[in-house]
Amino acid sequence: MQLTKRVNKIKPSATIKIGDKVKDLKSKGIKIINLSTGEPNLPTPNIVKNAAIKAIKNNETYYSQSRGIPELRELICGGINKEFGCRLEADRNILITPGGKQAILYAILAVVEEGDEVLIPTPAWVSYFEMVSIAGGKAIQVDCNEKRGFELSLKKIKSASNKRTKLIILNSPNNPTGKIISRKALAEINKFCIDNNIILLCDEIYDKIVFGHRKFPSLMSVNPKLNNTILINGFSKTYAMTGWRLGYAISNPELIDAMLKFQQHSITCPTTFAQFGAIEALKKGYGFIKKAMSFYSENNKVLVREFKRLKNFTLIEPEGGLYGFINISKVNKDSGNFCLELIDKCKVAAVPGAEFGDGGEGYIRICIATEKKNIIEFVKRLKEVYE
Repeated sequence: MQLTKRVNKIKPSATIKIGDKVKDLKSKGIKIINLSTGEPNLPTPNIVKNAAIKAIKNNETYYSQSRGIPELRELICGGINKEFGCRLEADRNILITPGGKQAILYAILAVVEEGDEVLIPTPAWVSYFEMVSIAGGKAIQVDCNEKRGFELSLKKIKSASNKRTKLIILNSPNNPTGKIISRKALAEINKFCIDNNIILLCDEIYDKIVFGHRKFPSLMSVNPKLNNTILINGFSKTYAMTGWRLGYAISNPELIDAMLKFQQHSITCPTTFAQFGAIEALKKGYGFIKKAMSFYSENNKVLVREFKRLKNFTLIEPEGGLYGFINISKVNKDSGNFCLELIDKCKVAAVPGAEFGDGGEGYIRICIATEKKNIIEFVKRLKEVYE
């Protein structure tokens, strides 16, 4: 069968590939500590599950509006309006999608033409690069490596941009490093984009998972009028709803309407009864967020404490998100080989840092949304094998 050049350019997702391999090993009775998959190990809150079950029993199993259920759109817009003093309209500024990933793909397809350049600060989530490729664009990596503290600045953006730059993608808290962009840097990059007619996409899927007393600066705090900007968020990480596949995009009406066309001609609408679950999450999910943050924060503290006992590995201390990014270069500079070795020798699964672009090689990513004992055991096995 002759496949298209488009699909042959796309790399399989490394994170999904490793997760599938772990599931295969477990099905054969091999015990693996899986720290590769980026999802909470907490169950979806019962109030959310019950709301979806009720919706099914009430026959909310038909197509919803392609934009998403009005009540869900109104709740999201109302919350953002209240927090940031803006004036989002539920019929104009928001699109509910089957996962934040789908919203990002729609946005890229809507604004990136063949040959356009897209700046992606790296290390970065693996799917950004391939989505740009699908659209026919060229991903330009802006290396924010450990020597630079994995910090993004306007200077780096300026040096990488040119007349072909169409879009900049920011992710904060960052997957995989856990770094949070400063409000100053975000404001400067936002102004640069407006001045140079570049579109700024901010993926804020981890916005509620912030450690210590840090403040998370949202795109809405520096650009409430959404000039040349797209905000992406969802329910997967905040409410432990990864399998529900619900996200959303916030932008100006012109771009939302453009993205809507892709939705109408692909998946039609998000799953109707899942949206009713999301409504309940927004109305009554604060208690779960508080409980989850306590859990993640404790795991983060354990991770930081345990890695201080190791000599051959360095943890990039997470400021937010669900991940730990670990420098393995004293042991093995090839993160792919190290991850295979890690499964073989330590029975632990992690993601090679090289998959996250420039600045990622020599590192591995682990997910901290797991049982505390798994983190402790992981570090114990590293010490036994490599120290």
